[in-house]
Amino acid sequence: MPIQTLSPDPNQNPMKKPTPPPRRPWADHLIPNIPPMPLHISADDPPFLRRVYTLVNQWVQTEWIMAQQIQQDIDNAKNSPIRKQLMPLLNNALKDTKLNTANLARRLDNMSASALHKELSAYGAPTPGAIIRRARLSYAKHLLAYMRCPITEIVARAGYRDHDHFTERFKAVLGMTPSAFRRGVRDARIRNFNRNYRKSRKGKKIPK
Repeated sequence: MPIQTLSPDPNQNPMKKPTPPPRRPWADHLIPNIPPMPLHISADDPPFLRRVYTLVNQWVQTEWIMAQQIQQDIDNAKNSPIRKQLMPLLNNALKDTKLNTANLARRLDNMSASALHKELSAYGAPTPGAIIRRARLSYAKHLLAYMRCPITEIVARAGYRDHDHFTERFKAVLGMTPSAFRRGVRDARIRNFNRNYRKSRKGKKIPK
């Protein structure tokens, strides 16, 4: 049987690039080229501070994912014949995924928590705990603005202990609840869309 070939569409320009799909603002967290940056990193910062901020930025975004994966391995290991050997290793790995001062110091240069405090203090930078708290809050703001998931999931993804603790920290810094912040972002996005739409339709006749 002869192979049938599709003839090209004469109305289609082969050199023309296909139109990309419309970008959804709430899906920015799915675009790897536009990652959220919980902590701003300046080129003027000392190299050590840039290392700290870069590590915290990466860690706060992957902490929940890594913990979920290790917890799944723990659940699977319960039925393993070598569970006695696996469980201590997996439990230690789960503890190491937690972003805290001790783990951050160990991951940087295998230093102690007190040494990290002194190093940051020498540069006039915030304490490790303050840096981590600011990164968590900024990441939570990003998730609230761009993800359509329940706030309880955002609490877990941003590394907070529970919903009440998250709401308390959020309100203390921003003066509003997470729900109010999300509504404000949504309303501002709608107002911006309407304003741009009116500008685009200005002077154009609406067909009857």
